[in-house]
Amino acid sequence: LKATDSILQATLEETVNASIQLSRYNAFTTPFSLTSGSGLGSYEKAVGKYLNVTASENVQNATSDIIDTAIIQIYYKEADLDKTGNKFVGDPEDLDENTLSLYFFDETYGMWIKLSQELDWVVDFGVNTTNIELYGEAYAGYVWARVSHFSFFGLAGLTFNRPPDVSGARPSQDVLWPVNKKLVGVTIEGVVDPDGDDITVTVTGIACSEPVGKGEVFGVGTDVAWLVADRLGKGNGRVYTISFVATDGKGGESAGSVEVYVPHDMKK
Repeated sequence: LKATDSILQATLEETVNASIQLSRYNAFTTPFSLTSGSGLGSYEKAVGKYLNVTASENVQNATSDIIDTAIIQIYYKEADLDKTGNKFVGDPEDLDENTLSLYFFDETYGMWIKLSQELDWVVDFGVNTTNIELYGEAYAGYVWARVSHFSFFGLAGLTFNRPPDVSGARPSQDVLWPVNKKLVGVTIEGVVDPDGDDITVTVTGIACSEPVGKGEVFGVGTDVAWLVADRLGKGNGRVYTISFVATDGKGGESAGSVEVYVPHDMKK
C-alpha cells in the first residue's frame, strides 16, 4: 500500500511458486493515457491514478491463468479529486467520488474498456468512500473490483454537475394575436446550463385558464407546445401555462413553466 496506494488479495487454483508485481503510474508516467480518444466514457475524466498488475507465467500468461479470484483496491486522496487545486472538493470541475470507476487497458485493441459484469472475468466492483488513514497517509476512499484476471487499470469519474438554470425561461411568443383560431408553435427560450452542457427542453404539460377543445393544444413530450390562438368572447382573455423540464444529458434536471396570453382584445 505504501508504495502503490493499492492492495491486492488473490486466491489461485493451484499451489505454485508465484510472483505478482504491482506498478503504480500517474498521468505523466503512464504508458497508456486514459482519454476520450482511447476509450474514456462521455463526460468522464481520468483521475490520473493507474495500476499495472502482472504475474509470473505460471499464474497468468497469454493463453491461460490459474487465478480463482482477486480483490483489487486502489486508494485515492482528496487531492486526486480536487481538479481545481483549491483544497476543496465540491467545485463543478472536481470529481465526484461516488461516480469513480475502473477501466482496464485492452492491449489487443489498444483501447481502454470500462469494467462491467458483462466481462466474464469481472465478478463485482464498487467504491468505498469512507475516509481512512493507513500507514500515516489519509485516504478519501478506494475503488475496488473482484476479478479473475490481472490487467493494467485506470481510474475515472464524473465531475460535480450543476443542473440547467431555468430562472430566465421565457416563451418564444408570449402573446398570440390575432385571434384567428390557428395553431401556433411555442418553444422555451432562455434556459442556460452553468456548466455549458447541451440542454434538451421537453414540454411536460399544457394548462389553460379556459376550456379548450380537442386538438386545440398538444405537444407534450416534445420541444414545441402547439396552442390555438383563441379565447372566449365574453371572458378577460386566455392564459396558457406551459410546464417543461430541462436536462443536460448528465443527470442534471430542472423543471419550470412559462405563460402565453391570448388577450380579449388589443385595446390599451
